[in-house]
Amino acid sequence: MEAKESKTGNKNKIKIIIAVLIVIVIGVGLLFFISNGSESKDSDDAIPPATDNVQSVSDDWRECTFELDGADYQFPCTLSVFEKNGWTIYSEELSEKSKIEGQGLREFDLKKEESTIKVLLANTSGKSMDINDCTVYGAVADLSELPGLGLSNGIKYNSTADEIKAAFGNDNESADDNTFVYRDEGKYYCNYCIETENGKCTSVTFGRLGTAEYNKIY
Repeated sequence: MEAKESKTGNKNKIKIIIAVLIVIVIGVGLLFFISNGSESKDSDDAIPPATDNVQSVSDDWRECTFELDGADYQFPCTLSVFEKNGWTIYSEELSEKSKIEGQGLREFDLKKEESTIKVLLANTSGKSMDINDCTVYGAVADLSELPGLGLSNGIKYNSTADEIKAAFGNDNESADDNTFVYRDEGKYYCNYCIETENGKCTSVTFGRLGTAEYNKIY
C-alpha cells in the first residue's frame, strides 16, 4: 500500500514539474516576443543618425546635402566633419574644448582662410557633451562672401529665381517675391529660406534635424 502511494506521489511530482517547465517555456517565449516587438517599434521610430560620410550632393533638397569649398556635407552632421575639412571655431565664447549642456543650442561662426559660415549646433541629449560630438543641424550663409557653397541642383550665389523654383519646386511658403521658403516634415524636419536681390540668390538659411529631436529642443 505504501509503495503504491509512493508511486502515485512520484507521478504527481512529475506532473507538477512538467507543468512548471511548460509555464517557464511559455513565459520565456512571451518575453522574447515582447522584446523583439519593442525593438522593432523602437527601430521604426528611431531618428537616423548624423551623417558624416557624404559622397555627393543629392538632387532632392529634402536630403539637405550641400557642397562647401569642394567637400560634400549633409545636415545633420557632427562638428568634427567641418574640422576635418579645415574649418575652425571662430568665437570668443567657444572653442574645440567647450562642452555644451544637455538640450543646449548654439550659433557661432566657422572660419577657413578668408571664408566664414555661421552654423547652428544642438546637443540633443540630456547630458553635457563635448562640442565636437554635438549635432550641426543648419547654417546661415551670405553667399556673396561664400561663393563656394552649393545647394541641391546647383543652386548657389547669383542663381536666378527661376532656377530656385526649378530646383525646389513651386511650394514656396513666402508671400515675398524676394524670399523662397521651403519646408518638409517627416522623420526629419527640413527647412530652407533663400533670399534674393534683383532676382539673384544672395543668402540662405537652411537646416535639417530629426523631427523628434527638433521638438525636444524647440
